[in-house]
Amino acid sequence: MIACVSHADSNVEETLNTLKYVNRARNIKNKAIVEKDKLLLKIESAQNGKSWDEIKSGNEQQDCDLMKSYVSKIQELEEGQLLRL
Repeated sequence: MIACVSHADSNVEETLNTLKYVNRARNIKNKAIVEKDKLLLKIESAQNGKSWDEIKSGNEQQDCDLMKSYVSKIQELEEGQLLRL
């Protein structure tokens, strides 16, 4: 952050307020949290070598089928781009 301060006596109050604000802003700590969709997690699991049987569980057959269709579409796109090269 860049703060504009002045050494002039007429701007002392504004300079102090600016420095206080900069100090408060400097002390702010943010933590990024990445939220992932369940389907995206399953796709990543498939990419990491897990079998479909390990990934799907119980009544999540629709998610598994959807993921299979996404993966097949991605593979088709990759093959199509390879053909263009």
